[in-house]
Amino acid sequence: MRFHAALGGSAILLSATLPAKQKRRYAEAFAGHETSDAAATNDPYPQITLVGKKGTKRMAVAPRPGLGRAVAVERLDDEPALIDCLVEAAEAGQAVAWIRNTVADAMAAAAQLKERVSPDKLRLFHARFAMGDRLEREEEVEAIFGKASTPAQRRGWILVATQVAEQSLDLDFDLMASDLAPMDALIQRAGRLWRHDRPERQRASPACFCCRPTPMPGSTPPGTSACCPALLRSIRIR
Repeated sequence: MRFHAALGGSAILLSATLPAKQKRRYAEAFAGHETSDAAATNDPYPQITLVGKKGTKRMAVAPRPGLGRAVAVERLDDEPALIDCLVEAAEAGQAVAWIRNTVADAMAAAAQLKERVSPDKLRLFHARFAMGDRLEREEEVEAIFGKASTPAQRRGWILVATQVAEQSLDLDFDLMASDLAPMDALIQRAGRLWRHDRPERQRASPACFCCRPTPMPGSTPPGTSACCPALLRSIRIR
């Protein structure tokens, strides 16, 4: 950023989950000096920040009407119980996603689901596909779960994926399950829930099941035991 600014260039940085500390570092690198105006603890969201020779300016931006939503988050420690919930939702006609943290876990999850649902309603999507196969799978996933998908195309499908479904792709699910992940990743994943207006949805509100094992006594780092339950109650998406 410093080198680019020194040459007279401009830059655009887009992020849905940029921490204030990191945002301030980028702003100061581009401005060439310290600035306290790049971020504040009470900043509105979404927001545009302009950094230039005349200083730094922050402007609130209204989200798209109807986009804001609260996602209920429920912790499940039992993976078989989670699979039961996902299968039940798919059988009710919902479009379902299960986001795993590793390719191995995604493949294992897909193998378990194959015993419960039709292969014609189940897709596995991760980054280890050969490029041609990955692009083909990406197009198929967007056709089923994307903005232009119809109720008939979406009904009863389950997608098992890794972080490839977390960003960039405009996917829209009725129900989601996720492995425990950093909060910014959980927010990104939850942003794929109820992304577009669909009156035909087969559930009353968006929900995300967070699957994580119960910590063993003494294994939780200091300062985290109290915050974990609070994080896993609700996520607000704008």
